[in-house]
Amino acid sequence: AAIAAAADEGIKLRTRALVWVQGESDANAEAAPLYEKNLARLLERLRGDLGAPELAALIGVNTRFGNGKNPHVPVVIAAQKALAEKDAQTRYVDTAGSETVPSSHTHFTAQGTLEIGRRFAEALLSHEAAAKR
Repeated sequence: AAIAAAADEGIKLRTRALVWVQGESDANAEAAPLYEKNLARLLERLRGDLGAPELAALIGVNTRFGNGKNPHVPVVIAAQKALAEKDAQTRYVDTAGSETVPSSHTHFTAQGTLEIGRRFAEALLSHEAAAKR
């Protein structure tokens, strides 16, 4: 409906990027080792389904998930970084230091969410500038 409404106003929308802050549910012994491969497949499929092979993917995860005690979070982080190294359209966005809600640190506070939004915006602008070169 939003796309149709924009078109009615003469505005052509285009998807610029996928913002992906996820991986916490995969931070377990079974899923973490498969995370990079599965995320790569998801991005490939999404780009294909959208007909947008150049779609930027900005990826990150709550690095404090599990109160810093989940041993699988670093595996997910490493997988995201590795995928960003291999896929020119993907950027890893670090969420470390963004404010989270104590005591579990499972969710970001409003301030933390704004900080992450700023980081993702900067990553998108940087990605688009590099693509123009």
